[in-house]
Amino acid sequence: MLGLLQGRVQYGTGGVPHQGSRQRGSRCLVKKQFEKILCASPTGRSGAGTHPGGNTGPAAGQTTRLDVAGLDRAVERYRESSVAASTARVYSSAQGRYTRFCRESGSAPWPTSEQVLCRFIAHLADGGIRAASLKSYLAGIRHGHIAGGWGDPRINLMAGLEQVLKGIKLTQARSGVAASAPKRPITLDVLEALRQVWQSAEGHWDASMLWAASSLCFFGFFRSGELTVPSEAAFDPGAHLAFDDVRVDSLAAPSRLCIRLQASKTDPFRHGVDVFVGKSGDERCPVAAVLNYMIKRKSGPGPFFRFQDGSALTRPKFVAEVKLALSGAGLDSSRYAGHSFRSGAASTAAERGIEDSVIKMLGRWRSSAFQRYIRTPRDRLAGISAVLAKQDSHTDVGRGSLS
Repeated sequence: MLGLLQGRVQYGTGGVPHQGSRQRGSRCLVKKQFEKILCASPTGRSGAGTHPGGNTGPAAGQTTRLDVAGLDRAVERYRESSVAASTARVYSSAQGRYTRFCRESGSAPWPTSEQVLCRFIAHLADGGIRAASLKSYLAGIRHGHIAGGWGDPRINLMAGLEQVLKGIKLTQARSGVAASAPKRPITLDVLEALRQVWQSAEGHWDASMLWAASSLCFFGFFRSGELTVPSEAAFDPGAHLAFDDVRVDSLAAPSRLCIRLQASKTDPFRHGVDVFVGKSGDERCPVAAVLNYMIKRKSGPGPFFRFQDGSALTRPKFVAEVKLALSGAGLDSSRYAGHSFRSGAASTAAERGIEDSVIKMLGRWRSSAFQRYIRTPRDRLAGISAVLAKQDSHTDVGRGSLS
């Protein structure tokens, strides 16, 4: 750049070239001015200078250093926030088992290879792990691979690994090691059975609370984890349901509830969503159940659903209490889970003829995954033959026949 400036100073005003000492003097002047600019620049190497505005810059040979260790901690913190806490625990468990396998087999865990992964899942399958669970282990390994700086191992593109997975699935199916039976949905009949069990303790705080949570879970298509907390110490008012998150349209003549979810599985960035639940018009009404519980609970901090002793309704406790009530109703509680409310609501809605798009919206599903929860009654399936065979009087049965 200095040479470029020196070349340009040969011309004065009007483009007339200077000669002799005037030319050399002009060059010297520009050179001094350029060195002065360098000294004043924050990146100058000619000694201490000043930044524009009079701030003193770094001395010669000195540079401003960032806290790299602190940045690394921030990177790790943000990476951990990229998945839910429950998913992080699953991944951590998978990575621990994988590294232990590699240590015992004399294999290098990182970076991984298709051969090592094939050996690992074969080891898991021989140890009794079902084929459906193997991909969770692989997902955990992939997460650790990326976090360790080795990049994406492209597990989904490993054709050999895919063949081994398919072989494990077929082998287990042929030997009778099938996937666990799907949990049954909690239908309206089952919901009524729960209500009657808890109604026997009418007036009791805990019974009212459990019925309110169950009724709301069904009619609102909620995941059980959206109305409960993971553990006693895990309550976060910015993520879990609190008293102020439950509103009613009218105290005099209530017709619907507005449940504000601060965060959910499909809302990891916590934008929040309002879920409206209306009156059902019968004894199973979620609005009546929740208002009855709110009268007992009264306002106050902490989780919305809690027992009379003040302890929070955690998800494990909720599932355990529901199973206990199901057993009390004479049902096989092992066939039900916390997700049975949500699957039951989807099945009932489909049976009532509600469109798939509406079911998807009610359950806040982002994909068509809800369709696997829909349980079509057997008599309806058996009746399809008669529907197919029914002749439409407006149809020309001879049209299109082969001649």
